[in-house]
Amino acid sequence: MSYIRKIVITLCLLSGMCASQTVGSSDQATIRLLVEQVKELQESVKALRAKQRSPPVASPEAPPAEPVPPQPIEEAVSTAQTPTAFPAMHDLHGIQWRGFAEFNYKVFNQRAPELGTFGFEGGSAGSFYTGDFDLQLTSRINERTGILAEIALGEGDAQTFDVDLGRVFLKYDHGNHFSLMLGRYHTAVGYYNRAFESGKWQHMTADRPVVMEFAVDGGLLPTHAVGASASGLIPSGALGLNYLVEYGSSDTIRPEINGSDLVNDENRGNHISLGLFLRPDGIAGLQVGGSYYHDKISAPVLAPHIRFGQAIVNAHVVYVRHGIEFLNEGFLIRHSLEESRTVFNMPAFYSQFSKRFGSISPFFRYQYVNANPHSIFEDVLLRQGPSLVHGTTLTRALPSRRNWTTHFAKACPIWTACNCNWHSPSEYLMRKKWVTFLLLSWLLAVPGVSPCVAQNIDVAVVVNESNSVSMITMAQLRKVFSGEKRYWAGGIVVKLVVRAPGTHERLVLLKLLGMSESEYKQYWSSQVLRGEAQAEPLTLPSVGMQKEALTIFPGAIALTDLKDVKPSMKVLKLDGRMPLARQDTHCNRHHTETRPVSSD
Repeated sequence: MSYIRKIVITLCLLSGMCASQTVGSSDQATIRLLVEQVKELQESVKALRAKQRSPPVASPEAPPAEPVPPQPIEEAVSTAQTPTAFPAMHDLHGIQWRGFAEFNYKVFNQRAPELGTFGFEGGSAGSFYTGDFDLQLTSRINERTGILAEIALGEGDAQTFDVDLGRVFLKYDHGNHFSLMLGRYHTAVGYYNRAFESGKWQHMTADRPVVMEFAVDGGLLPTHAVGASASGLIPSGALGLNYLVEYGSSDTIRPEINGSDLVNDENRGNHISLGLFLRPDGIAGLQVGGSYYHDKISAPVLAPHIRFGQAIVNAHVVYVRHGIEFLNEGFLIRHSLEESRTVFNMPAFYSQFSKRFGSISPFFRYQYVNANPHSIFEDVLLRQGPSLVHGTTLTRALPSRRNWTTHFAKACPIWTACNCNWHSPSEYLMRKKWVTFLLLSWLLAVPGVSPCVAQNIDVAVVVNESNSVSMITMAQLRKVFSGEKRYWAGGIVVKLVVRAPGTHERLVLLKLLGMSESEYKQYWSSQVLRGEAQAEPLTLPSVGMQKEALTIFPGAIALTDLKDVKPSMKVLKLDGRMPLARQDTHCNRHHTETRPVSSD
């Protein structure tokens, strides 16, 4: 009993110290947790004392708890909270490591004879192999500034690996309308290069399209650059217009892909790239845009003194939602010989459709590249055809693929690649426009594509009490929780607070974003990998911890069940209405005027 008495006295002293101590706002959360732990220990000691005093045969209830001295701190987190959950309530500093690797098995359709005199023929049998090993380092300097570096160990011949500094840049976010990257980055030539970066595990396909391959793997486009890249949102209402501006140097060294083992050093000069794309509120998951890229390159494969002016025009239409990935991109690569009228117009495009069924992600892709035999892409020539893949994961590893992309070399007089323009692919698409019409009609019929989204209004949208925003639309809420809008009015950084998987609030969030649980996790991992976000949303298991996070972070926002709304939570109107304990399944087209999420 003396031991218990000492514990009680010590706890009372600690409780008194916590009550009388004056602290800053940054230490309040720590003291709240200490006070809560003191309360839990006091309750445990009282229960133990009651058990010792009671007869062993009976199991009476513990006596009522003695009143605890009043604390000058507001009610702490839920009693179910454990101390191990506390570090998750704060942003991590220092260097954070992430990474992924590839382990795979490949088979070939080559049927070369295996003779003992000459040994085994390469590619005559299936084999296991390890792919790229990718490490990503991130460091958060402050809430607006961070550093990202990516180191890729690429597989070479004979189980050798080459080290490549994929990206390293400093990123500064001024607001929703301006962010700046300085360093080595992936260029914004097309949608694919920025959307998937180096992470093969992000792909629903087994490989990249031919035109979008990295330059170090024989791709046609300048995929890396060193310089400055700015991007942001253009005030355009429900249109969701964004811009991209890049200026830098991209000294590309590209190996030829025809097996000649030649390497082309294109010795590029400084480039400028401009891009615009829109993400309309009316169709969640749709992105339509284009870009223009210009620089000057040399052509040592043709002659040491030859220099081309290069212009690349791109247009894309992309839809990604509800496990569907429908990507369409077209390119016109224009090379004009300086001091001459010689011009090469080389078209390329790809269209691919994939749908996720659990861990299986089959897809179909058709791609087309037509390079002039007298250009620097004399190893590419005409390549076209479909690819069909049936992928299954552990992160979609171990895919089986059928690729019918054919290569027409200039050795064949019938299929000799020539200088061409956009007429051949465009005429083909016009002849097959009924296929495009059927695909778009089916796509618009998919549940969830319609802008009229079922609204689970038995869940409240809650923010910090100091937040000046009072109303939000469903489209704005979707963009906030997808990370597209990162700042509130006044420049306050949005802090996403979400509930743990399996909770009602989590299910509502997944329905809002049109994702499954695995897609949601992969989406935010990809956001961090691309440098679009410094960290994933804060995931908390209890309502008490969610309430505490809303108090700690001025820009916090969360979804909370109506029965769990606390007086300290500020509830936002959703589409002009306060949440009610019912569900609307129709589209309300007469919304009241709302205050925008950001005043920018």
